Amino acid sequence: MLAAVEVAKRGHLVYATMRDPAKGTLLDEACRSNKVEVQQRRLDVTDAASIDAVVRELVATHGRIDALVNNAGAGSVGFAYDLADDEVRKHLETNLLGAMRCTRAVVPTMRSNGSGTIVNVSSIAGRSAVPFLSAYSASKFALEGWSECLRYELARTGLRVCLIEPGTFRTPMYTESPAETQGAAISAATTQLRKVESSFFEHARRHGGDPMRVARKIADVVDKWTRFRVVIGRDARIELLVKRLLPDEAFGRAMERFVWRSWVDESKSTGS
Repeated sequence: MLAAVEVAKRGHLVYATMRDPAKGTLLDEACRSNKVEVQQRRLDVTDAASIDAVVRELVATHGRIDALVNNAGAGSVGFAYDLADDEVRKHLETNLLGAMRCTRAVVPTMRSNGSGTIVNVSSIAGRSAVPFLSAYSASKFALEGWSECLRYELARTGLRVCLIEPGTFRTPMYTESPAETQGAAISAATTQLRKVESSFFEHARRHGGDPMRVARKIADVVDKWTRFRVVIGRDARIELLVKRLLPDEAFGRAMERFVWRSWVDESKSTGS
């Protein structure tokens, strides 16, 4: 929502898509307060037919699509060894295959016009795995690899590809209650996991960055592409720097200590 409004403020004609049009009321309010207009369309990134219908309409109406921002996302918490297939599939369907479907739909018209920008919103979790977010990390790692291939393949067509890699920001993934955003795990330790993750979510809500920074960066890329990977957030930059400087084993040990210290400390605090 924030990115759509920010891009519209810069004079672009924007179509915002969403699976549930009822949620468009928040976007309407944001548009009114910023005195901009954003067109809304129903689109489910897991449904190729709905994607094709919107793309056909836009091409028929305007003759071109200049930019695509793939920012639909799913995230849930659980042990890597514990998540059911359906939970993992949900992440891949939305975070990876959804971006692939949308891109596949717009590339022909972009190529025919000789220009276009594809912005894939990834995450620091696509460069450095996040414990308890294994399905999310896996989908974002896959998105990163696919985006690299896409970049090479479109390099001489006039199309450009960019990966946005935010750290921790106050997005709905953290501002909604964990129960709404987490999937169903089956381990006996699930209750303890929920307590640990509740603490993490609370930390993210208090100390996460302003999501407007991400929205502005997306708008910057739509206006003028600068580089393939755009890292946003101090925490993301620090984590990538440390991971680059430390050998894999040393970085892994640091992550293990962080995970188990959080686990043990939370267990003590709850008397578990």
